[in-house]
Amino acid sequence: MTSQYAGIDVGKAELHANVHGQEKVKVFPNNHTGIKRLENWLKQNKVGLAVMEASGGYERKAVEALKGSGIPVSVVNPTYVRRFCQGMGTLAKTDIKDARMIACFASVKQPKAQAAKTKAETMLSELVERREQLTIMLGTEKNRYSNAPDSNLQSLQAHIIYLEGEIKAIEAQIDKLAESVPEWQSRLEILQSFKGIGKIIAMTLLVELPEL
Repeated sequence: MTSQYAGIDVGKAELHANVHGQEKVKVFPNNHTGIKRLENWLKQNKVGLAVMEASGGYERKAVEALKGSGIPVSVVNPTYVRRFCQGMGTLAKTDIKDARMIACFASVKQPKAQAAKTKAETMLSELVERREQLTIMLGTEKNRYSNAPDSNLQSLQAHIIYLEGEIKAIEAQIDKLAESVPEWQSRLEILQSFKGIGKIIAMTLLVELPEL
């Protein structure tokens, strides 16, 4: 039986954590050292389930580190927590109150803990994330190119070609990785059977929504 529930409000720079029933909210840097301290603190408090909201990727390092250390973790849709807050009559938005409310949500709803990612799943997640970063950079450079002075066109064009090559290289790595994991094939086929779902979107869904 779970002994304690913790809520973690995730930010780019900091992690605010609260154990349900405790007033104090602990703050940890959202980096390797801070996450290690968070891990130790959760273990000291005998936390059996840590819950955090999906926060645009800022939660990933903490999630994988905690799961890797044996602490059950659940990442939930922020909408679920927001609706829970509304039902509880709590709408104030601060990091400290959010951490407490997520801890309360964890205790009441007891969401299912997620399994730790395999090495292949972690690699796929990293590749998909890197492709997304490169795609954003490529779009930015193309926008610059359309309005750039002549003196900058050559540099921009060279960078656009470079980024396109990097994206193709990442996609080749994704393809190779997907082919190496037979159990992914049926999932990808099903996902791509839906209209508008291509290979990359299917791989992204496989990474971000493994329950599918």
